[in-house]
Amino acid sequence: METSVRIAAASEHAALASLYEVWGYRAGIAAGDAVFVAERSGTVVGIVRRSREEGLTMLRGMYVGPSARRTRVGTSLLVAFVRDLGEEECYCIPFAHLTAFYGKAGFTVVPEAIAPASLAARLQRYRLEGHDVLLMHRATRGRPIDV
Repeated sequence: METSVRIAAASEHAALASLYEVWGYRAGIAAGDAVFVAERSGTVVGIVRRSREEGLTMLRGMYVGPSARRTRVGTSLLVAFVRDLGEEECYCIPFAHLTAFYGKAGFTVVPEAIAPASLAARLQRYRLEGHDVLLMHRATRGRPIDV
């Protein structure tokens, strides 16, 4: 089944935030976020958002619906996200087992000692909540995604 990815209109954000909650993501969608949606046959099967926080561009909330996992939906979202990002630098805080996935798009692990303070604090908060996460960064000249 073919997956299409597009940037959602602001008028769709409330419905997408509700879908995020159903999938277990509680951070929601902030005003000004660019929200990428993956669809199959008109049904949203994945979401990721680009936010700007404290002067940093972030990849946040990469979620794929349970029925579409392991079907390359995440790859389709990441390709669209990186294409739209261009040469802008970007951070993300993924689960540790996804290091290679984000690495395909040019993200590399950032040692905590040199992490921006706001992201180091978030990283620690997520870990206290029991999440095995790390900080990754894509430089301004991140290499093209290797799908």
